[in-house]
Amino acid sequence: MSFINAADLDKNVLDYYNAAMEAKDMREKSYYKKNRAAYIDSLLMCVRLGDWHGVSDAANDLRVLEAKEGK
Repeated sequence: MSFINAADLDKNVLDYYNAAMEAKDMREKSYYKKNRAAYIDSLLMCVRLGDWHGVSDAANDLRVLEAKEGK
């Protein structure tokens, strides 16, 4: 029977936690990147259509998204 030393267990748990957090960060960055591109496309379409309220809405959505992203 082998025993795991408490320091090794703590290190393994910490490594697992850090890996999980890095994966979460990658998913969130991908989410923001995709949504940012969609909002920019929407904004440009509204400009082409002359829909200035739509431009304002898309710009506000971009501002909120970037604030959540931490920019």
